[in-house]
Amino acid sequence: MFFSPNILPRLLFPYISDRKSEYGHDISHRLRDPNTPNKEKKRVIVEFSSPNVARDFDGNHFRSTLLGAFVANLYEAMGWEVIRLNYLGDWGKQIGVLAAGFQTFGSEEKLEADGIRHLLDVSAKIEERFKPEQEARDKAKHGNQSTAGIEGKGIFAERDAFVKKLEENDPEALALWKRFRDITIDNLGLGYKRLGVNFDEFSGESRIQQDIITEVENMLKENGVLEESEGSWIIDFVKHAGKKGLGTQIARGRDGSTRYLLRDIAAVLDRSRKFSFDKMIYVVSSRQDNHFQQLFTAVGLLGRPDLKDKLQHISFGPVHGLEGSLLNDILDQSAARIHESQLEEQSAKDIENHVEALSRITLR
Repeated sequence: MFFSPNILPRLLFPYISDRKSEYGHDISHRLRDPNTPNKEKKRVIVEFSSPNVARDFDGNHFRSTLLGAFVANLYEAMGWEVIRLNYLGDWGKQIGVLAAGFQTFGSEEKLEADGIRHLLDVSAKIEERFKPEQEARDKAKHGNQSTAGIEGKGIFAERDAFVKKLEENDPEALALWKRFRDITIDNLGLGYKRLGVNFDEFSGESRIQQDIITEVENMLKENGVLEESEGSWIIDFVKHAGKKGLGTQIARGRDGSTRYLLRDIAAVLDRSRKFSFDKMIYVVSSRQDNHFQQLFTAVGLLGRPDLKDKLQHISFGPVHGLEGSLLNDILDQSAARIHESQLEEQSAKDIENHVEALSRITLR
């Protein structure tokens, strides 16, 4: 069927105009039971942005922030109850490496002066020092040799010792971790404000309680899918789900610390109880495609196919060309490019207003 470009506007515009702000909305989509309009609305969690504590806010986090805000607004316009969730990477081995770096390169004076940039500098320095140890570990792995000796000393040992202290609720370790987290959130808040992006909750891996993690482990063990291998606890997705591409993933390491996958499984269970969501959407780069396939499969192996069916990963291609270590750096860089492209007769004030307006318009 074809419409003349002259006729189509005459048909559509009056239809849209009559419905005003209700155009494109279907109230039945937002209700748990369409036959009872006065009952509860459907609830969706949109997890987006989700940078790591004291690490670069790269183009992938930026795109996740923009797309996630748009997805959340879209569901809200359709009448759903929307929970905007920023799930920070604020736990685990990366924090242990940062703590080891702060022990060596940290400065209280610099932390007070410009906390986030000092932490980024510390992170870069310790990662550079850590590289030879990681390369030695990888070489041993490829040669089918034991890595226990390598991972039992140096920065590996410092990292794991700090993570163990965190999971044992050591007051001194927790105090340092909290400083890292608070500095990161305060800095992020400035950039989110410029974008007009809000979150209902700043969550993170640290918010997952140990009792829920233990419950998940017990459920997986009872279902025969969490198995011990060389001191670690693993899930073999080829064996238990028949998915060759997903391979094997560690849930708890030989040092006793929890891994990313196990914490994420526990987070799904925790959120289902806390929010009783009808749908949960993760807006994350395609670099994490394999992880989310493992996560969703693991939730099914947990014995919760009903929960698995509520999960969705909105993926996007890797982002290149956005320089800068912080969200505000990216925004400043974008503003500078807009400045360059504007006509000379426009005032700097007008251009700044255009930058702020453009960032907000794209999210509506």
